[in-house]
Amino acid sequence: MRCCTRKRALRFTASLAILTIAFACGKSSEPEPFFREDLHPFGFLTEAHTRIIGNFPDINFLTDDLVLVSVNSRVYGSVEESLSDQPVSNLLLFDASRHTLLKTTEMPVEKNVGSVKATRNGEFVLLNESGVRLCSRELQSVPVASCPSLFRM
Repeated sequence: MRCCTRKRALRFTASLAILTIAFACGKSSEPEPFFREDLHPFGFLTEAHTRIIGNFPDINFLTDDLVLVSVNSRVYGSVEESLSDQPVSNLLLFDASRHTLLKTTEMPVEKNVGSVKATRNGEFVLLNESGVRLCSRELQSVPVASCPSLFRM
């Protein structure tokens, strides 16, 4: 009787281990988002009725909690300049720890991924037709001397 009980216990333990492994393997290894925001109300384009859309968003952590998102989109017509900072882009400053939008502003930003980059102390730079601009976490900007290597891809 003791032998049968031991075999059942071993089978039960083995079955439990296999189920645990199978359950763990079935889980998605992708991280869960900790913050989500619909960017369509801020100008993020997904359809333009037979025209070509260019989306050039940038996401930058200015601090551990402050996240800057640039909604930088353009609809292309038949003949247009390839490089431009029009139409203006929406810059959105989020507090990720509180899951809130703190501030928004519109600024011209070059239509290219990487045109907005975090620097230090909550500041960032952006590139537009007038050159490089240094911006604060209050979303105020001032022109700076050109730094072409900063925006090389």
